[in-house]
Amino acid sequence: MEQDYKDKGVVLVAYDSGENDRVLKILTEKAGKLSVIAKGARRPGKRKFNQLEPFECGEFKLLRGARSSMYRVTNYSINHPAPAIRENLDRFLVATFCCELVNSLTREESPSDGPLTELVTLLIKTLQELTDTREILRAGFICSRSTLSQLGLLAADFPNTPTAHNLIRIARRAEEETDRPLKSLPHLVNMIQRLRAG
Repeated sequence: MEQDYKDKGVVLVAYDSGENDRVLKILTEKAGKLSVIAKGARRPGKRKFNQLEPFECGEFKLLRGARSSMYRVTNYSINHPAPAIRENLDRFLVATFCCELVNSLTREESPSDGPLTELVTLLIKTLQELTDTREILRAGFICSRSTLSQLGLLAADFPNTPTAHNLIRIARRAEEETDRPLKSLPHLVNMIQRLRAG
């Protein structure tokens, strides 16, 4: 029996699958992180799914077949498009880092991770309005620190000061927890070094 599902969420990761499909990791309010497939999303003329990129926040209508382990996107509406993030390298790097951090620390279909959706959505909305690199890094620090705190992975006495040093400490803590490097961290470090040199 097919299962219909509708939820608000934010796209953490998107990648191509096969000739025409896209696989997405969506952090949803009710179910936590879900792996979903957008069938035919890359097919020429298939405009319905062409906005399904990382950082997009909206409402998703999903369907899961009786024999499928993955939900399929049947419809969606984007509430907070994120083109401004993709147009600015600093915004893009911090958004990528935060989405990767959340993706690496959350489990599939874990409803207890749902509250993180509001946090990541707030980050995306905030980043679109920022232009100063220091403020962009500050927003990334607040999001990543809050994520680790909500997941119970950060000591209560961890500094609340949004410095580049503390942001990197949070990233290292996430890597320890998952035993995997964050691919976006070297780029974030380069961004910090560029800021210090300027």
